[in-house]
Amino acid sequence: MTTDSDGPTIVTGSVFEPPDAPYFRYLVSRTWPAGVQRGAVDQWDRELAPSLPLLEAWRAGEIDLPTFEARYEAELDERPALIGWAVRTASVNGIVLVDDAEEEPAPRSVLAAILTRRVEAARNGG
Repeated sequence: MTTDSDGPTIVTGSVFEPPDAPYFRYLVSRTWPAGVQRGAVDQWDRELAPSLPLLEAWRAGEIDLPTFEARYEAELDERPALIGWAVRTASVNGIVLVDDAEEEPAPRSVLAAILTRRVEAARNGG
């Protein structure tokens, strides 16, 4: 997924095969993926990823995608400085969000949607 055209530049992909994009590579995961070298990403902060109980509930089919996204965004709201940094990075320089999920939708794509909305809200004075 790539978001652009007068919007934030947010690219998503797998940490195992990162997209070839010239932006800051950010790992969105609570745990470090096995087999991935530390130099594969520019930054990793566990707190930007969904909590493990939330992620497990979603992967087990206990909650649907809209519920997962709403709860994930609520978790991010508890970390305003961190989400603010991600919004600024996406809007100013661009960002690549990677995780170890094998299928879409993945936490990286959900976070990309959240960041896109936040960038647009900031641009509109919200």
